[in-house]
Amino acid sequence: MQHLGNLLPLAGEKSPELVGDLLDRLEKAGVPYVIEAGTALDMLGNEVALDKPDPWQARIWIAAGFADLALPILAEVDMQFGRRRVPMTFEPRGRGPGWNV
Repeated sequence: MQHLGNLLPLAGEKSPELVGDLLDRLEKAGVPYVIEAGTALDMLGNEVALDKPDPWQARIWIAAGFADLALPILAEVDMQFGRRRVPMTFEPRGRGPGWNV
């Protein structure tokens, strides 16, 4: 998996409820994270003109040293929401859209 600095991509998600539950559990476990969310994420790092908002989505990054804690939490949340997560593709921002969810 490629990463940006010492941050690793954990998940890209379109369900605000799942994201809220995941972030709550990451915080309780002491996992440092960064979240990007909104209806214009495709514009980050790209020159894209939107004529209307995209569907809401979020990208969650974690500090690389906490992957062993974060991945089981993500699996638990996915199971609770009946999800089977497929591996995301990730490209650094300078080379393309960044995330495909």
